[in-house]
Amino acid sequence: MKKIMLIAMLVSLVSFGLAQTVTVSKSGTPDYNTVQAAIDYFATDPAPTVPNVINITDSSVYDEMITINVPVTIEGTDANRPVLAIQTNTGGDANDGLLILIPTGTANVVVLKNLIIIPSKTNTPQDDGIRSHGQNVNLTLENVLVTANNGSDAPITTTGLEAVDLTGAIMFGDDGIFIGGTTTPAGDGFSATLKDVVVSHIQGAAGGVVANDGLVLSGAGNVFRILDGCVFSYCNRLGIQATGDFQINAPNKRVVVLGNKGFAGIWFAAAPTNAANPRLIDGCNVINNLGENHTTAPVGAWGIEIQNGGTVNTIVKNSIIAGNSDRGIVIGELTGTGTVSIENVTIANNGAAAINDVAGYTADINITDTIIAGNGSAKASNVIVHNGSGVMNIAYSGIVTAGPQSLLIPATTGTGPFITSNIVESDPQFVDAADYRNDSFFDVFNDDYYGANSLGAPLSGGADYVGPIPTPTPVPLSADKIWKLYE
Repeated sequence: MKKIMLIAMLVSLVSFGLAQTVTVSKSGTPDYNTVQAAIDYFATDPAPTVPNVINITDSSVYDEMITINVPVTIEGTDANRPVLAIQTNTGGDANDGLLILIPTGTANVVVLKNLIIIPSKTNTPQDDGIRSHGQNVNLTLENVLVTANNGSDAPITTTGLEAVDLTGAIMFGDDGIFIGGTTTPAGDGFSATLKDVVVSHIQGAAGGVVANDGLVLSGAGNVFRILDGCVFSYCNRLGIQATGDFQINAPNKRVVVLGNKGFAGIWFAAAPTNAANPRLIDGCNVINNLGENHTTAPVGAWGIEIQNGGTVNTIVKNSIIAGNSDRGIVIGELTGTGTVSIENVTIANNGAAAINDVAGYTADINITDTIIAGNGSAKASNVIVHNGSGVMNIAYSGIVTAGPQSLLIPATTGTGPFITSNIVESDPQFVDAADYRNDSFFDVFNDDYYGANSLGAPLSGGADYVGPIPTPTPVPLSADKIWKLYE
């Protein structure tokens, strides 16, 4: 009889795609009415080699303390995502929100999918919204929104693409997501992958100028991947703080880092240890980070700060870095031999230098197929600043010295060696250089940019080349000529 029951259980597991699944809902006849009770079911795992799955089948609000201490997939399966109103956790740092803490094992798989995560009104976490502990988790977040509670157990935003009024909102105490930073419990390494994740309006329960970042990726040797469709916006300090083996790779739907209030949109905070993988930003728009809370002079926000390089190369490509209140790309405080490559990027309309490397940087900076524009002002900082001892080599690119987004003439200052070749200097005639929400944001019209990139194709700097301005100009322009920033 026992053999028959075991066979029946195994057949059942196979028929459900080799997963053991429980359901959570506030109505009907689910297996559980709370998320934590469903997690606890797997504490004594009935089938350790089979994935654990929790399906939340409604869109209710789950106001509870949640600790994930087993490998599990937690997925919202309703047409509308369920809301996890996360209470203060008593484990880990004892004041975070959703805690991922698996005591033993190696590379335990945790997946959070189709969820909205906000702070509880009744027991608000005073630290991070999502926090991982230990070096034994393979974490995936997909279609997850982390933001403030609007005061009525709903998210303050759903897209993160517009600033919203926070009057009456309930905030997490610190960062939206902090993962990978601790070494205990031990395992064989930590990895995290994010896709279609929005972390927005993380501004701190304490108010004022607080170091609240959207996403913190911490820990040498850890692997972090940010894929298509992620947004990190309107946080009190940084959009992304990254260490370890970090890559943004978003070929289909760009990552957006927008409107953050600290000293940078993206900050590479420490040298990675895996020299086999470059630090990569491929498909990312770093836009309008204004630095209101950056109290150290000069006050303002850099688009990207590349710091502490080591031997790992850094690549920035297929991106737009625009409208940030200070420098576009800052390369500083680097040691080691890692180079910086910039390819198919538009850098424009930032408050100070488009690119600025400091004297301590000794490796080369190679720039191709890129449009480097300024802010059109007479400020001495409206240039490319090259103080490093390596060569800055700009080829098949536009250095804009005419028009409303021009750099000063000469466009470059500093003490480092500087080489240019195949440069276009005329005004790109950007379709829309002001409003990132328009489909035509930084599309290029000027005929001088036709056939000017390294492959003989149009030079567009991460946007689209749409040809010369027709006369008369049709309104609207044909859709097949416009690159859409947000699919």
